[in-house]
Amino acid sequence: MVSHLQLKLIAAGLLVIALGWVWWAWHRTKRDLQTSEVHTVQGLVVQYILTPERVNAIGEMRGTEFDVEPNGSVLIGNGEGLLEITTTADGIHVDRITEKQPDSFCLDGQGSLLSISQQYFGQLENSEFSQAVPLPYKNMRLGASSLAESTYLFGGDGGEGQRVYAFFGDGTLQIEAQIPENVIAVSDNASAVYIASQQAIYRVTSRRIETVLRAPDGLDNIVSLAVSSDDKELFFATEKETFFMSGLSAVAVLPDIGGTLRFRNRKLYVWSPVRQTLIAVSGVDDLVSRSKNGQ
Repeated sequence: MVSHLQLKLIAAGLLVIALGWVWWAWHRTKRDLQTSEVHTVQGLVVQYILTPERVNAIGEMRGTEFDVEPNGSVLIGNGEGLLEITTTADGIHVDRITEKQPDSFCLDGQGSLLSISQQYFGQLENSEFSQAVPLPYKNMRLGASSLAESTYLFGGDGGEGQRVYAFFGDGTLQIEAQIPENVIAVSDNASAVYIASQQAIYRVTSRRIETVLRAPDGLDNIVSLAVSSDDKELFFATEKETFFMSGLSAVAVLPDIGGTLRFRNRKLYVWSPVRQTLIAVSGVDDLVSRSKNGQ
């Protein structure tokens, strides 16, 4: 028979264990929140698509590239292929759309998934990437275009690193622009093409190439940029911070996260491979209003 005293001791022991589990669960949740939490300037709202905890469950995301489909779903690669991630009311839904991750990928303005695989330009067809057009250099990269049946190519081993090539749906490949430094990112809209090097951003039109930004001393290397379709918002990022161009000045709107940028459906998407965190930021219209008012 178990005595009354023994029952009390057992109950006390179970209470201690329960309290310990609650503390561990709270501490773990708090630690993950601190790891993924992003601070913003006033007026911006952050939606978390990938956090370190979610990435651990899915598998490590490899590389710097991602893109956003017209419906808001995100395409990103890991070691087991290309994933499509859709946000839901209670989290995210993940579909694997290919078994292999291409060397480079992006979407065009109509949502077609374009790729570079083994030095061939192609697109997703029947769950595989085609090899339609041979490219002149290994390790070339794609730059997403907001225009239909258009994309950009740059970089490559032994190539002209200062050049950006435009590739069109009819098979035409042309030199879009050449800047003084090596190209690291491209973004566009119907008005202009924006090209970034590690220390500068250029705006290219049919008439001229103008310097939008020359990075000040002490700023880390630029790794990405994104521009809105109406040409009113221009963002760029280092590995650690994300900036908004306000007139001739750059304002750090996400001071503790940077990486690869996309601007889709009036939202700024930021993927940080370092933090294994992907966010969608809304409220950018407020940035433009405050910039006009000199705030």
